[in-house]
Amino acid sequence: MPAGHSLDKEIMFLMNRQYGYLKIALWTVMGILWSSTLAGQVNIEGLRNENRDPGWYNRLGTLLTIQDGNTRFVKIDGSWRTDLLREHYHGFVIAKYAQGRQNGKDFQKKAFLHQRNTFRQGQRIMPEIFVQVAFDDFVDLRRRLLGGGGLRFRLNGFEKNGAVTPAAWQVYIGSGLMWENEQINSTGEDTGLLRSTNYLSWTFKLDERLSFSGIGYWQLAVEDFADQRVLFEGGMNVSIWKGVAFNVNLNYRFDNQPPAGIKKYDLELQNGLTLRW
Repeated sequence: MPAGHSLDKEIMFLMNRQYGYLKIALWTVMGILWSSTLAGQVNIEGLRNENRDPGWYNRLGTLLTIQDGNTRFVKIDGSWRTDLLREHYHGFVIAKYAQGRQNGKDFQKKAFLHQRNTFRQGQRIMPEIFVQVAFDDFVDLRRRLLGGGGLRFRLNGFEKNGAVTPAAWQVYIGSGLMWENEQINSTGEDTGLLRSTNYLSWTFKLDERLSFSGIGYWQLAVEDFADQRVLFEGGMNVSIWKGVAFNVNLNYRFDNQPPAGIKKYDLELQNGLTLRW
């Protein structure tokens, strides 16, 4: 069989697989937002969002990597975020999926869906609750479910005398508790524990076109302080046209007690385009 035909089959396999996951994520997100509206829940500011006016905002990004020759592989990444803002609340959902195939076999396969609600009680202190589901075959994680809540503190913002200013910082810190349930592929182990979760979130806008952002998490088990995790997501965003931006992202994950045979850290560097509406 010609090499090009084999590569085309792998590309179609990944695109069909991702389309299926994105449909599931879309209906899940719509269901969450619709049920939240019916129940009268109040959702506000979550992690990071530059939009300040009430409304519904969406962000979609995808990246396809193809290499052929001495090494042949295909990798596809997709992400979607939707935000619902009101005067005193904000809720958002993030869905991400990534899969890579080399010579007909997966070398990466992971996804997660995160939903968060934040309730504004004032300009500085905001309680929040969240849920998340994820899997990652290549760190031996069949499934991770978590849910919890805490307090979010605003240290400063972009506003100066009521107006958004360039070359300004926006900084938040948060702290809370979450219940985590994990299932491990290789051993079938099923664990549940209570973790403390803490984060620092920041965004720096150099001007209206260029911004830098990052969020770092520190999580530890309440009954075993040696069981710690550190996660960092940072990036640069360059606006190239209305609703279209180029971005570079750096993701780092450290787990002090990973499953047997799994390294303690993962590092990933990505770049691509983001569409917003």
